[in-house]
Amino acid sequence: MVLRLRHFWLHNSLQTLAVVRFQPGGHGTQIHVTLRSRYYVAAFLTVWLSFVVLIGIVILSASLAGSSHFEDLAFIVPFLLFGFGFVAFGRLLARPEAPALLEFIRLTTGAADMPSGLQALC
Repeated sequence: MVLRLRHFWLHNSLQTLAVVRFQPGGHGTQIHVTLRSRYYVAAFLTVWLSFVVLIGIVILSASLAGSSHFEDLAFIVPFLLFGFGFVAFGRLLARPEAPALLEFIRLTTGAADMPSGLQALC
């Protein structure tokens, strides 16, 4: 089962998804929860940031070799900042979602013995 919070006024592709698997256990049902983002969003951001970092390295090495100017780096820096800023802003908006999803799962399933150290890593 895949769960996500629905926002009426905000559509955030970086929102947290809770993938829930149920398995029979020794004293009842074991619930395994994986918190993640959508795969296509993670793939796009990985390709975007890798491409921009690679171009930045090429321009920097060409500048150090003398075949290019350091001013060429000013062209790539906004793309790099946009990529990291987009990820940071999206994760900031999605920050309260993981605890809310875990609480919903706990209340819905009646899980009484949740580990006390369980926290969402977002």
